[in-house]
Amino acid sequence: AGDDIQFITKGWDSRFMSQLQQYPDGIFCISFQNGIDNKRTAPHPVVTKQWYHALGYYFPFVFYHWYVDTYTKELAESVDRYIFLDDITIKAKKITKDTTAQKIRTQGIPQRDKYTYHMIKKCYFQTDVQKLKEAIK
Repeated sequence: AGDDIQFITKGWDSRFMSQLQQYPDGIFCISFQNGIDNKRTAPHPVVTKQWYHALGYYFPFVFYHWYVDTYTKELAESVDRYIFLDDITIKAKKITKDTTAQKIRTQGIPQRDKYTYHMIKKCYFQTDVQKLKEAIK
């Protein structure tokens, strides 16, 4: 999970771990209620070590900031392993005033990540889906 989220709902970790009963191979992606974006964008997705071992990464490292959640959600949906737990609430502390935050919120960075998303999806998405499917078997 991203380092800027705080779990508000008590017992979230037990709920998270209970997903292993449904998916004992541990390959899945979970997203939670954040009060802003919900099922549509998979805000602050969480993946497992098994996901990492299957793909070789937790989240695509090519994105500066934008579209990482979109790619991850679509990947999980492609193998029927996307879980949205709307009974668990998280809060993200978005730092928007420092120089790094200002840089990633300029018009160029979201456009760059949008272009990268489309190229990565075109070039690598099916390979990533195949890796997950092989690990699920």
